[in-house]
Amino acid sequence: MSLAQDRSLPVSRTQSATNLGVYADTLVGGFRYVWHVPNPSSGGICTIGFTAQAAGGMKGFVSAAHCSPNMWATNATGGVFGQPGFATSPTGYELYDPSPGTCPLFWPCGTYRYSDANFYVVTGRDVKVGYLAKPNTRSALLPSFDTTIVKGTYIAVADQTSSIVQGSTMDKIGATSGWTYGEVLRTCYTFFNNGRALRCAYSLWAVGSGGDSGGPVFYYNPATVSRVASFQAAVK
Repeated sequence: MSLAQDRSLPVSRTQSATNLGVYADTLVGGFRYVWHVPNPSSGGICTIGFTAQAAGGMKGFVSAAHCSPNMWATNATGGVFGQPGFATSPTGYELYDPSPGTCPLFWPCGTYRYSDANFYVVTGRDVKVGYLAKPNTRSALLPSFDTTIVKGTYIAVADQTSSIVQGSTMDKIGATSGWTYGEVLRTCYTFFNNGRALRCAYSLWAVGSGGDSGGPVFYYNPATVSRVASFQAAVK
């Protein structure tokens, strides 16, 4: 969990993107990406969560593991992605998607994890670690679907928190629906879905749309700092 605030990138960092769904020469959280598997050919659209640097200096981003070709299993160079789409060339590959544990006897699931996160390495683009794109419109509950961004101004990850409070207001950014915020409904509960379980999950009432999965979820206070908290496994 982290804190963030509005900041401008140094002049040396270019940014050609005008909205969350187009080509971005510098990748930050909130932009669209598309994962792809060549054999058999399949894929899907999702949203970059938080940009980060892995051991060894490799830069990439955290997103939702269910966005990858093989959920909860590392695909490595077999699970590649493109940004904003795959029509041009691959932009990177999945580096880490941990194996799950086996659910206890009598649980309505086969496997479980404490997070639906994975990590992609970016190989074909610049990455600004610890930054989120800042859409022009922030709306409550119903999305505006305004995915245009404030060029040159970003939301910067600045600190951490270990507490997400039920009833508090949190924000999310999705490359399809844009920037919305809503109420935290549940904290640290077990979420069952299609034979899998997410333990100590959190539920946020913030309307999204298909393709928002993997996008950042955070506390936001432009007057001081905001607390970046998670990514979207699912939104209501």
